[in-house]
Amino acid sequence: MSRVLPPGVDGKHFDKAVAALRRELGAQWVITEESAGLAEYRDTFAILDAEHCAPSAAVRPGSVEDVQKVMRIAGEYGVPLSPISRGKNLGFGGASPRLSGAVVLDLSRMNRIIEVDETFGYALVEPGVSFIELAEHLRENDSDFWLDVPDLAWGSVLGNTLERGVGYTPYGDHLAIQCGMEIVLPDGDVVRTGTGALPGSRTAQLAKYGYGPQYDPMFTQSNFGVVTKMGVWLFPKPAGHRGYMITLPREEDLGPFVEILRPLRLNQTVPHGPTLRSLLLDASAHGPRSAYYTGEGPIPEHVCRQIQDELKIGRWNFYGMLYGTPAAMDAQWEVIREAFSAIPGARFYFEGEHDNPVLAIRSKIMSARPSLEATSTFQWIDNAGHVNFALSSPATGADALKQYRMARDRAHEAGKDYMGTFIVGLRDMQHVNPMMFDTLDRQDRTRTHELCVRLLRDAAAEGYGAYRTHPSLMDQVAATYSHNGNSLLRLSEKIKDALDPAGILAPGKQGIWPARFRGSDQPALIDRVPLTDEAVEWLGRVEGIAPVIEKFRDDAERDRHLSWQVFEALRGAGIHRMLISRKFGGSHVDLRTGSAVLQALAKLDPSVAWVMAVQAAVGRLSDYLAKPIARKIFKDQSSLVVGSVNPSGRAEVAAGGYRLSGTWAFASGSADADWLVCAAIVTEGGKPRGASGPEIRMLCVPKSEVRMLDTWYTLGLRGTGSEHYEIEDLFVSEEFTVDGAILHRPPADRPSLGYAISYYDFGLFGSASTTLGIARGALESFKALALAKTPAGATSTLAGNHTVQEKLARAEMLVRSARVLLSDAAWHATEHGTDGGESLSATLRLTAATVAENSAAAVDILFNLAGTSSVYSNHLLERYFRDVHSAAKHITVSPSNIEMAGQYLLGGPLQLRR
Repeated sequence: MSRVLPPGVDGKHFDKAVAALRRELGAQWVITEESAGLAEYRDTFAILDAEHCAPSAAVRPGSVEDVQKVMRIAGEYGVPLSPISRGKNLGFGGASPRLSGAVVLDLSRMNRIIEVDETFGYALVEPGVSFIELAEHLRENDSDFWLDVPDLAWGSVLGNTLERGVGYTPYGDHLAIQCGMEIVLPDGDVVRTGTGALPGSRTAQLAKYGYGPQYDPMFTQSNFGVVTKMGVWLFPKPAGHRGYMITLPREEDLGPFVEILRPLRLNQTVPHGPTLRSLLLDASAHGPRSAYYTGEGPIPEHVCRQIQDELKIGRWNFYGMLYGTPAAMDAQWEVIREAFSAIPGARFYFEGEHDNPVLAIRSKIMSARPSLEATSTFQWIDNAGHVNFALSSPATGADALKQYRMARDRAHEAGKDYMGTFIVGLRDMQHVNPMMFDTLDRQDRTRTHELCVRLLRDAAAEGYGAYRTHPSLMDQVAATYSHNGNSLLRLSEKIKDALDPAGILAPGKQGIWPARFRGSDQPALIDRVPLTDEAVEWLGRVEGIAPVIEKFRDDAERDRHLSWQVFEALRGAGIHRMLISRKFGGSHVDLRTGSAVLQALAKLDPSVAWVMAVQAAVGRLSDYLAKPIARKIFKDQSSLVVGSVNPSGRAEVAAGGYRLSGTWAFASGSADADWLVCAAIVTEGGKPRGASGPEIRMLCVPKSEVRMLDTWYTLGLRGTGSEHYEIEDLFVSEEFTVDGAILHRPPADRPSLGYAISYYDFGLFGSASTTLGIARGALESFKALALAKTPAGATSTLAGNHTVQEKLARAEMLVRSARVLLSDAAWHATEHGTDGGESLSATLRLTAATVAENSAAAVDILFNLAGTSSVYSNHLLERYFRDVHSAAKHITVSPSNIEMAGQYLLGGPLQLRR
């Protein structure tokens, strides 16, 4: 495994920080080598590549004073930290940091049970105390209280609360039963909350609120401080308890069951958080999937019915617990049984009356007995890992059914089983879906990540929010909470910058990035291109994978193609399919959104943006192909389809298709492609066919049938891997081809909200968006340089030079005008509603060429203003300069488009050129 460093920190600087940590804490408590234990701080169920969310080191303080020392050193060296309590957050990232290269701050050595009070029923613990340890302490001391426990009790009591985890007794809301915290802030200051701030306080773990604002919740699911102590309330041991199960025979029973349950939760007849589990989730406790079904795709309905019959369980299985005296429990049960008997076929069992192991496991957990038996779910598939996709839902039958069907259908589309469970609160429910995948299967991991992204989008569109998520999805989830231009996130960023100006503590956790990682707050002019909610959400996805793109940017230049890690990140974010029709597995975003995403990618690495632009343009062909063929080519959500529109090949007519030969250029992204598209002149008997000019045809061929040529040695866009490729006498069936003549207009059967432009016009957006993104990146890069650089012999920075100020403003206006033009054209191309015709096509061509010219001119200005700084290959301006001029030479944005538009304006025909 290669060494991972924090962004912006070189090896020598990082080594100095590590040496300082070892001096202060002792060398044995600072881990930098995989062989010495650093591998334990990677995600056990990593869904992206090994470099994603990988630590650079781990440090293990033993006291609050040690934590303060770590904070001081991290601030001094600018090294980001990622605090964990025990690192057992399975399905939500485990011990791994959100930011690759962060140092894990492992608090597990701080494992004291400081106090247990038997009068009031509370405990005061440090982060390293597990549920197992505290529960065992209570048992050994014959306590009159229970500790509420989650499904897997190996985790930290404190850490689970900070992530807003839950249990299943009446004290199952762990944040609600927390009282009093001790927190080390990023500057090392130690704060105690609530009445604990009073010296000698006698109510620190009794009274939650104290005087003034209540801060405890602010330190949950956040990155504002390190919690080193926490009070937790304990549940008085009941006089008795009985676990029970209710089985429901049909999928549709979910709705009426929740409707019956809600009033019983509100009036506390059911006083705790019960669970309503799906058939296959329960089946996983009985044995592996292969015991029931060995075929591909989701388990079919008839097999599900067989599983129900064999295991004698329901399509839904409800697990609850009665608490109290025998008489009280009998009275509760009478009400519960009578209420749910209204559902035909419902069956009722107490623990011991059914051999379902899940009933025994749930009864343990609901009676506060720590267990690890829920790990039996991991036997479902080989090399099992999972990501928990967790949504909030109103406690209504209609919402439960809607969420279930949404999650089931998306899971089935991805070839996966639905294995969800509902945890039922007083007024809301938590719908948790453990998305299972093979940890050794890269495509399965990617497919699972894409499934989560789609579900997140679907849920947000219906008003359902994720309340907890995996690090790889944190930015995407944060982007869905987008009221008033993401004002909630902006509030979090203000708090973050106030408490952690150095940006050292858990950057990016819950989507909260410090200023140093989200870009400087430089002055800006009024933005005339406001972002839609959809665009904000997609830009959040770009932010989420930005560290991966930046990490492998230089590798792409050297290797002349993008790394597989970058491709995997793009797939995981769904960006490779964002402009493809939903019917073929894409997201079909607004063209303004697509353009904004490509611009954001171009700022990070123009080669990434270019490859994604080509993927989007070639992907448009899916709307012209016969649907079965389009599905065959695009069905694999991880596949890439690239190619060329220049007809440099020959397609000789043959029975049932064509025999294809030729050499094509510029197969951008071909290093990771599965299919290539070839434009060719149709010949018959060796002569071009066509009454009014050569007939052009687009032919789709598997990459395995193509010979790639090592030709990509260029000035700019080196990372695109735009190699030549050749084919010799390959038969291509007619159904895998499209008549080039129909590509001049939008497809006849495009989706109802389809784009109003043709296949050939579609590529204009990608090329123009990439050049514009490069120029925007150059502006940001130059502004940072101008504020910091003092030229030799000068008395002030570049920013103080009047000539620099004037030329910067001119470059800014070139970019701003290009951005407004492109946004306006994108709006017309998306919202026109019908075929936009030659008028729209001419507008797009003029716009694309103008955007490219403006962008290149702006970069030229900035490159020249930067002086010698811009000539070094390690400066982004140098790369932006090379890349923008390479991109601007592409046919889609060449000056010939301006000539065509002028001809059209003077009454001539719009002679489209490929």
